[in-house]
Amino acid sequence: MFDPVRQYPRIYVEVPAKVSVPNQDKTLSDLTTRQFGLGGCMLKSNDRITTQNPVNLTLNLAGKPVTTVAEIIYEHFQDGVCFT
Repeated sequence: MFDPVRQYPRIYVEVPAKVSVPNQDKTLSDLTTRQFGLGGCMLKSNDRITTQNPVNLTLNLAGKPVTTVAEIIYEHFQDGVCFT
């Protein structure tokens, strides 16, 4: 399923994820992707992620962790967190 309105197509996929804030002892690990694409991804979480700093985003792809530095673009607590 693709959303035709977006600049970059996204697929709807659920992948386990975790977010950690560099130089802080804070990791959120009960996250799941909702959408994923070239322009970013959206995660669903039961916790708020409140930082303006880049975070480390780790996705569990085919049983292997893949980590990248991500920036939180916005948070909509009912829908999730959007990263780029």
